[in-house]
Amino acid sequence: MHLSSFLTSKSLIISTVLFVACEAATPGAVGPDNPLDALGSPAFAVDGTVEIAEFEVCKTYSGAVGPAVTVDFTVDFDGDGSNEIVDFVSLGDGDCAIVHTYDETNSNGGLQIQRVTVTEQVPPGYDPTYVLTTKVGASEVTDPPVAGNSASGDMLSNPDNGFLVEFVNTEIPVTGGEGCTPGYWKQAHHFDSWTPPLDPASMFTDPGFTSPGSDARVKRGRNENDVASQLDALEANQGGLAALTRHAMAALLNAASSGVSYAFTQAEVIQMYNDALSGALDVETTKDLFDAANNGPDGCPLN
Repeated sequence: MHLSSFLTSKSLIISTVLFVACEAATPGAVGPDNPLDALGSPAFAVDGTVEIAEFEVCKTYSGAVGPAVTVDFTVDFDGDGSNEIVDFVSLGDGDCAIVHTYDETNSNGGLQIQRVTVTEQVPPGYDPTYVLTTKVGASEVTDPPVAGNSASGDMLSNPDNGFLVEFVNTEIPVTGGEGCTPGYWKQAHHFDSWTPPLDPASMFTDPGFTSPGSDARVKRGRNENDVASQLDALEANQGGLAALTRHAMAALLNAASSGVSYAFTQAEVIQMYNDALSGALDVETTKDLFDAANNGPDGCPLN
């Protein structure tokens, strides 16, 4: 199966805190921590347009329809660098959410700024950009697209303003369709295909991988031990984090080999694995990406 099919068919498993479609916006829809609504003021429509006193965020894909993503957001009410609101929303392709509306009661009667920061957790296989639109009075200014996954805006009162951040993820073209499986790399008669400094006896963490601890085990006879060496990683048994670990090790070997035209670089493999361990990426989705690449449509070119 081609790698891009995994990029378009798998969804990250994340909690939905606020999930509203831009195309089907309903007047009166509000986001979390909306003090204006609590005070009885008119609520805002979640419609992908910038409005005074609101901070809205939208999510789209370019080149393919990817999984839903988590967008973290913070609000600093008094500009002292401490965030009084720390929360997140889940957005799919074409979805929008209002993450904050200006609250004068928490900013000294409207005399202080409220700094809102939104950060998208970008799925593997996509490059992030965003477009920021600012509204002051009747005037709107849309900045050029910026590479990155985090944007901020200082919400004000007198003059009132508002912000819209549109995150766009563009699919990264797959550059290589070759790959060799964990089963290939763990065989002793294929050790001569390993690219130094990668070595069966070297520590799994030496290239920069985070240790999976006791969540990835190696069974030999009646004994089970934690993954220690790079060969251990290829022999990690069972699913979950163990499956991710063996496919990540094979992915790193594929990426390091000059004889394999592989879908990911070494740096990307290490970052994706570590992000999955930290919870920034979904374990099963990341494992599936490595599995698909290790079983690339063009096969294993090594003897």
